[in-house]
Amino acid sequence: MTSDQTSPNTPPIGTSNTLLDSIFSDETRVRGELSRGGVPVNKSACTSVGQSNCTNVGGLPQQTIDGLLALKIDCECDLVVTGGTEYWLHTAGTSHGPGQRTVDLRPTASLNQFTGLRFVGKPNPASGTIANWGSARFKFEVTGDNAISTGAHWHVTNL
Repeated sequence: MTSDQTSPNTPPIGTSNTLLDSIFSDETRVRGELSRGGVPVNKSACTSVGQSNCTNVGGLPQQTIDGLLALKIDCECDLVVTGGTEYWLHTAGTSHGPGQRTVDLRPTASLNQFTGLRFVGKPNPASGTIANWGSARFKFEVTGDNAISTGAHWHVTNL
């Protein structure tokens, strides 16, 4: 494990046990709400801290859930959540985790077009491209941008 990785047993600073429990106990409700709004999650839910090849949305603040649903309506595009509250799959000091307003989104052609045409004029974003929508900040990241990035995605904070 590199120094940039979060230990599977080290939650983000300030995370209470109640918030940690919400990752798993709230998963079905949040996935259902997102699914009903047309926003799927790319992988099945992690069932334990440290598990890989999974994505959690349990513990996302309601403001972020509402933000994803509003983004879906506003952009009229394909949204797929590829990263959420599974903090152990992100770098140390990550903004991912329960209670955090951060998600990763798959860079679909329609989302890329929306962010490019509306924000930065680039339908095919380069690594590091920044876009804003309301209070949300989108940053395009690719494999290699950090020690454990697994692929291209929009890292969205303050949603």
